[in-house]
Amino acid sequence: MDGRRGVMARLARLIARWRPKARVKIDVLAAHPLASGLGVFVIEVDGRRTVLAAGSHAICVLAAYPAPRDVEPEGQRTATV
Repeated sequence: MDGRRGVMARLARLIARWRPKARVKIDVLAAHPLASGLGVFVIEVDGRRTVLAAGSHAICVLAAYPAPRDVEPEGQRTATV
């Protein structure tokens, strides 16, 4: 059984090395603190906007919708993940 586990681990490492790394652009369009450790954020990922509520122990999706194409967001910060 140990021989199979070793072969599977080597195979998994080989597949992971060849797998292309995904690069996703995340735009933080707005951030508003509500209380200590609690805030609401609007982000844009791949042409979709998402409204998030984030606390110290959880993140919740409040809404998601397609981003308008003709509006340029003001003061955006971009992070690449």
